[in-house]
Amino acid sequence: MMKILALREKAKQALGPKFDLKQFHRVVLANGAVPLSVLEENVNAYIRQKK
Repeated sequence: MMKILALREKAKQALGPKFDLKQFHRVVLANGAVPLSVLEENVNAYIRQKK
């Protein structure tokens, strides 16, 4: 949970007004249970895509 909250804050900071909580949750939940390193890669890809 702590890692997800940290990734959410990272995405908020990086995207500013482009940040969408629903889309972020879709990214987190899309692949089911994954290692935290994979989750972080997915969130980083989401951030790159939205910029």
